[in-house]
Amino acid sequence: MNRFKFKRLYRGSEPMKNISIYISLVLLIFSGVMLFDSFKLEYGGDYGPGAGFLPVWVNGILFILTFILFIMSFKKDIRLIKDVLPQHKERLHLLITILSPILFLTTLNFLGFTLSSILVLFCLFVLSFKWYWSATFAFIVSIVIFFVFKELLSVPLPVNQFGW
Repeated sequence: MNRFKFKRLYRGSEPMKNISIYISLVLLIFSGVMLFDSFKLEYGGDYGPGAGFLPVWVNGILFILTFILFIMSFKKDIRLIKDVLPQHKERLHLLITILSPILFLTTLNFLGFTLSSILVLFCLFVLSFKWYWSATFAFIVSIVIFFVFKELLSVPLPVNQFGW
């Protein structure tokens, strides 16, 4: 029988399931890279702060606060990954929301802006509304956006063989 039991530095489940560690680590790497890149910009100029002044300070503060969050994530209450991720229906909504821009970009060249946006907006709206309201909203929003950008603002939008 083992008489010596090692005290764990964490409460609850395994530490590798703690979502706070992963999030703080990703933010720490991101802020470190951004801080490193911000030193490449000119910090000060002849008439005041340069282009690198604000990025250095913002990313420096972000790096320090993220490092504190990383240390605290080992000591604070553990939030498990399974508790943070959405369940069942919400997971489907999240998947559709993430895949919608990919669908829009892949269909944009051959369907044109209007049909692609109608398709994507319908996929997003149908999660919360009935299908006929989703189709109506998607059609109206796409036509209004197309009209505003194409006609009023003269922004060239990708169109299909029919001009829409």
